[in-house]
Amino acid sequence: MKSKEEKLSTDAPMTATDEAGLACLLTDAEIRKGRAAIKAEFKQGVKAVKELPDGYEYQFPGDPQWIRVLSAFIEYERHCCPFLTFSLQVSEKSRPIYLQLTGSQDCKPILKAVLNA
Repeated sequence: MKSKEEKLSTDAPMTATDEAGLACLLTDAEIRKGRAAIKAEFKQGVKAVKELPDGYEYQFPGDPQWIRVLSAFIEYERHCCPFLTFSLQVSEKSRPIYLQLTGSQDCKPILKAVLNA
């Protein structure tokens, strides 16, 4: 049986039978189409990654375009991964934007595999 990381790294959806209750709610086609575009844009902007006890924090440039990009990312991932919590921190214009993706300890390997954290 494939690990959670292997399932997600090949864009195969997780099923409701996964032991931690971590299940992707999108179809294979929705995952392939959406994830490729979102991952490319997400990776383009990541300036730093900080490991948290229950997930990761990603730093992005303070440019307003990243607020739109990250909002779209959150919207997509909320449908895909309802077991994640998203925290977006936006300060004054020139300061970096931070996105925290957190959840149970079982989420960390998934985030690392999918987003190459």
